[in-house]
Amino acid sequence: MQDQGTNLDKRTDTDSAFYGTGKSATGTVYEVGRNGVEEGGLIFLPVYNLTGMSSKMYNKICAELFSMSIEPFKSNFLWLPFNLKSYFLAHRAYAEGFKATYGVSIESVIAFLGTILRRVFRSWIGSQGEIFLRHLQRAYDGPCKKDQLFSELYELLPHTIEYFQLSVTEHGVDLEAASELFELNENTRKVIDLAYAGPHQILLPFGEDYLFIDYAWIFRRLYDLFYGVNIPDQNFKGYALEKIVRQGGSILPKRECHAFDGTRKQIDAAFAVNDTLIIVECRAIGRSIGYDRGNRTAIEFRSKKIEMALRDVDDKARWLARHKTGTNYDINDFHRILPIVVTPFAEFIHSLDTYYWLTEDLPRVITPDELKKALEDGALEKEIMSMTNTVSIE
Repeated sequence: MQDQGTNLDKRTDTDSAFYGTGKSATGTVYEVGRNGVEEGGLIFLPVYNLTGMSSKMYNKICAELFSMSIEPFKSNFLWLPFNLKSYFLAHRAYAEGFKATYGVSIESVIAFLGTILRRVFRSWIGSQGEIFLRHLQRAYDGPCKKDQLFSELYELLPHTIEYFQLSVTEHGVDLEAASELFELNENTRKVIDLAYAGPHQILLPFGEDYLFIDYAWIFRRLYDLFYGVNIPDQNFKGYALEKIVRQGGSILPKRECHAFDGTRKQIDAAFAVNDTLIIVECRAIGRSIGYDRGNRTAIEFRSKKIEMALRDVDDKARWLARHKTGTNYDINDFHRILPIVVTPFAEFIHSLDTYYWLTEDLPRVITPDELKKALEDGALEKEIMSMTNTVSIE
């Protein structure tokens, strides 16, 4: 088995923010990529082209939108579809806490980001692709006059509100207040942290009246945007994770399983792989800045949370094995139970002990997308008989 660091790096590399399931630092999950494109909410965000992908991936979009073809080259950036509406809906429960913390509404912030990125798309169309090619190399604009920028943003604002179906009117959006969250000034300079990837500012002043717009780190700002916003009830995060995990259905009840002896257990999701029942414990645990910095206390705290989740799902597996039938379920067709944990993040597994691993590459604590892929490509079916962490059904 490869070492844990290599495994985590590999899993994180494939945990793309632009397909499948997205997540923020709060542990809130949402659908990204082209999901829901018909309902609106899709914009394009840039990421560094670290893998050296060729610009030929844009041949179709250049032909359809700009009536042009481009010579293949390896660009500095990739602009990928991102469902900002899905992100907004997933985090809407933070609305009161967000406004109390920052003094501006979530709707205003989403309207600001959505409008500034729709302005980018409009510039691509208006220049017949010339600005798109420039943005593949340099993901920024400017210097541009601040007054002129906001004039353009307010012109686009009604369309943005309609496109993202925001529950506000044009007069209820404060673009200037929202922009202050993303502007580099004396106050935001003080929170720059060399030990952490952020916070990066989007609006960079150039003299008194001009600024640059840096698009490269908008996704990272979205990831951290609700970090530190406190609300009393965060159960919605767990429900959202369970809903995404159960997209293909669950063979056990969504509510508690009731045994005939009066005991009961909540199984978040369950799937069949031949005669093996896979049960899932969902834990939507937010990830702290301390953890990303490599703080030992933060890492140990998270490891304990993961250990607790594994113990809980193991306990549920043993309970199911002793109670094969109940008032609302029957698992007599299965010979064993495989208990796993799903969290929004690719978690660091601190041990190589087989208790923590399903296969050489896949731990027992995985992301929703890893679970989906393992079920679809047969990875679990191939090795399930040799796994030592299953529970035999009595």
